[in-house]
Amino acid sequence: MANPFVHVELTTHDLPKAKQFYSALFGWQLQDMPMGDGKSYTTISVGDGTGGGMMTAPDPGIPPHWLPYVAVDDIVASTKRAKELKIDIEAIMLSNQAKVVGAAATAPKAASVLSWIKTNVSHVGTNPTGDGTDARVDGTPRAFTEAMLKTVMASVYTNSSEDLDVLMVGASNKAVASGFAGGAQKTYDVSDRKLVTTIDVYVGDSMGSLAA
Repeated sequence: MANPFVHVELTTHDLPKAKQFYSALFGWQLQDMPMGDGKSYTTISVGDGTGGGMMTAPDPGIPPHWLPYVAVDDIVASTKRAKELKIDIEAIMLSNQAKVVGAAATAPKAASVLSWIKTNVSHVGTNPTGDGTDARVDGTPRAFTEAMLKTVMASVYTNSSEDLDVLMVGASNKAVASGFAGGAQKTYDVSDRKLVTTIDVYVGDSMGSLAA
């Protein structure tokens, strides 16, 4: 049997307004449940079907959103499968493939990130059109270097004034990044008897900080 939705929860910054809006729109029956410290959780009863709840966002930085809950037979197995699917999606998005529109005898394919990037690159070969319809054509492979990374960071900053914040690399290039000049000095956590030999954040001049 397919796993059903069992609860749907709204997090909002204006709970009274949300209660008024949704009860008037859908006829939901709402009931406040005290949660302590002057806070409450509003349950949603819909009669037949999946109910849910509403709550005030615990932090102002959390945007309003609906969160669905799904029942599973084995939370450990489901979590493992979710991680496997996430890895599959990441592998597809970081590969070099164009989008494919599905047909009766053709499976659809999502365009990878590389098929959308045509500027601010350090690349030997032919760049894609930039709309996901064609893949990048690679020339002679080159080793990943810190100079290459700095060139791209500078290009992005110069052309857009945007700071980069994420660097996506495979396992081998992650090891290369950890060997960049600034990471030559390793750190020790004496209390945990731990040696840290990797770079997790790369700060490049005035061009932002990259989480690797």
